[in-house]
Amino acid sequence: MPAKRMPYKSTTVAVAITQHRDITGLFAKYDIDAWQFSTHKGAKIAQVRFELSSKRWVRVIIKAPIDEDMTDKQVEGTEKAAWRALYFWLKTQFEATFDYNLFRQDEAFLPWLEIDGAESPTVADQLLPMLGDMPKLLGT
Repeated sequence: MPAKRMPYKSTTVAVAITQHRDITGLFAKYDIDAWQFSTHKGAKIAQVRFELSSKRWVRVIIKAPIDEDMTDKQVEGTEKAAWRALYFWLKTQFEATFDYNLFRQDEAFLPWLEIDGAESPTVADQLLPMLGDMPKLLGT
């Protein structure tokens, strides 16, 4: 079976080791004062939470595409690639909102905004199950 293409997979150890440090560096650059990283190996997910200047929390969950037949090295590489993709996505969002003022922060991170804080459901958690009924719900 051909190998899956993983465009964000780093081939250098230095980049792999600095995954969290690079994301933390973005937070420092853009004056994000509060953040959290967590991983749940059994569920094959990781997440990062951070507080926007609007005092709203953002929670982005990474679901690494890990298969049962992968070696430990393949799993590690897949996890690192997922974190690297998150880094580039966050960098793009922060540049678009802070550097270029293309969007408001709440607009850029809307799906991942926690509705009531304290790890409550995100906007996407609430809206995605109702997506098919959205025109009816909005009266259009």
